[in-house]
Amino acid sequence: MAGIEEEIEREIKKVESMLESSEQTLIFSFAAFFFAVVLILFVKLSSPFMYLLFLLPLFIFLIFLFFMAEEWASHRRKLRELKSKRNSV
Repeated sequence: MAGIEEEIEREIKKVESMLESSEQTLIFSFAAFFFAVVLILFVKLSSPFMYLLFLLPLFIFLIFLFFMAEEWASHRRKLRELKSKRNSV
């Protein structure tokens, strides 16, 4: 019984570490995304084509943010499952 609890505790610490790392990355990525959006809104570009050159990478970055948010959510789910498993043992 004690061995199972120790293994669950190790797994919880590992998932908490991954969760913290993904939270920090997600926060900085959202900040960078909104900074880029504000930059595009306030910079006067010479042609509409130039705006497309700025918006295409932003769209790709937004997709990247979506996948990062999914990873963060999966870490949260796994942590919740491990904690409920620990409480049931």
